[in-house]
Amino acid sequence: PAVASCVQRPVEVIFMLDGSERMGQENYNRAKEFIENVARRLTLANGPTDERNARLALLQYGSASEQTVGFPLTHDLTVISDSLGNMTYMDSFSAMGSAIIYAVNNLVIKENRRLARR
Repeated sequence: PAVASCVQRPVEVIFMLDGSERMGQENYNRAKEFIENVARRLTLANGPTDERNARLALLQYGSASEQTVGFPLTHDLTVISDSLGNMTYMDSFSAMGSAIIYAVNNLVIKENRRLARR
């Protein structure tokens, strides 16, 4: 099925990529491919003030002290693609709770400039 249009308000999607040993390298690579496919199918914003389309961000997490911003909220498909290509598998423990707190404090609050759905 087609991806629904984001027509009423801007949408901001933050992907949380599990870089832990439980994920495994193969599933990690599949998750990166999924993120890129979603980015290619969504109607990305025309700029930071576009009030109708999507921006994406990516946070890879492992242990409680391992959080890496793959890319901050962006509408630039080249940035998304290049960043995904440069990310490496952490192969560590998993602490999703810490990652969610980190994402809220460093991606949602700091980056929010629009009245976006999250």
